[in-house]
Amino acid sequence: MSATATSSGTANPASTRMPAGTTTFTDGYPVVLRMAGRRALVVGGGQVGAAKARGLLDAGAVVTVVAPDVDASMPDGVRVLRRPFRRADLRRSQLVFAATADRRLNQRIFDLAGRRGLFVCSVDDPERCSFALPAVHRDGPVLIAVSTGGASPTLAQVLRDRCAAAVPDDLAAVADALARARATARAEHGTSEGLAWRPIVEQLLDGTATAAAFPVPTAAAVPVPTGPGPGAGQAGAPAAPALAAADDRWLRALAGVTA
Repeated sequence: MSATATSSGTANPASTRMPAGTTTFTDGYPVVLRMAGRRALVVGGGQVGAAKARGLLDAGAVVTVVAPDVDASMPDGVRVLRRPFRRADLRRSQLVFAATADRRLNQRIFDLAGRRGLFVCSVDDPERCSFALPAVHRDGPVLIAVSTGGASPTLAQVLRDRCAAAVPDDLAAVADALARARATARAEHGTSEGLAWRPIVEQLLDGTATAAAFPVPTAAAVPVPTGPGPGAGQAGAPAAPALAAADDRWLRALAGVTA
């Protein structure tokens, strides 16, 4: 997402304009939005609008679709208003997609949303977007996202697929085990920050062959953080206690990764 600051210091996320002919942007700020229970508006009932609505539903959003005609691929679970867009449709919306074939209408939606401080994405029109959707690969809580700043969605998709092919299967199991290990570290040592997690993560990933042949990490197989690792001592980071090599109780949470 990108935002510009107004003279009052507040952000108007939909006010960014790019030079004529520009089709990409490099000022995006990558974030992962938690949309569960939040209201999203999709203007446009074609296959593109249906795809946006489906992705929003998968994220738990409350989705309203406004369009005179709605494609049969529109997913169940969305509120459909079969009529033209109205200014009032933006009320209570927190994220907006302009997915119509009418550039003038998309421009109107973009302008109106900007005045309300809403983030809006005009499909296939980077100049009228205050955020862009990356190509995404998901495995449980692990999300690999690739964006080209509107230059080429196909390039983003190919790069996403190559990244996904380069990482082990069952990343979700690795992430779950590490989450429990961090929780145990915090409970037993007061913090999980500043410890040398990288060798542990790299060994888990390098030792993962397939989803059906996951190794069971043990204290003998996985290095135990013995002191502050990369990033320790940064401003605002809590001091991490040095751990003796024999103190591997918190590491036992990693044993949850099983074949």
